[in-house]
Amino acid sequence: MCVLGDFSIHWDDENDSIASRFRDIVTALDMKQHVHVPTHTKKHNLDLVLTWKQSVDQIVLKDVVDIGLCDHFAIACDLALSCYDEKKKRQIMSRSLKRVNVKVFAEDLGADLADLQDDDLNDLVSSFNRRCLDITNAHAP
Repeated sequence: MCVLGDFSIHWDDENDSIASRFRDIVTALDMKQHVHVPTHTKKHNLDLVLTWKQSVDQIVLKDVVDIGLCDHFAIACDLALSCYDEKKKRQIMSRSLKRVNVKVFAEDLGADLADLQDDDLNDLVSSFNRRCLDITNAHAP
């Protein structure tokens, strides 16, 4: 992510409380500010180029130039942008439980689980899970 523009905040002024709070926010968001020279005719850094630190290698600041059109300087930088493929469609399967007769389902589940016994806890849990799945598959395939 890259955020850039005239923030009208004196980024370079350590005594400016608003700038200090903004720098804290940028730090908390794990972002980096790439322009470290004045970008304004009054020698302050008001125009910023912010990126996430993990994408720091994707931007190269080339130059900051007073082109005389306004009181802000032009910032030239190279950005390496990634193109993302369209998300692949995935198939989601579900079962309709709305048509299940809850009374019959509960009776079948109770009858099948009534004789469930095993000395080994892992085997008991596996049997329980398998039987629950079998009954669910029978009632809501």
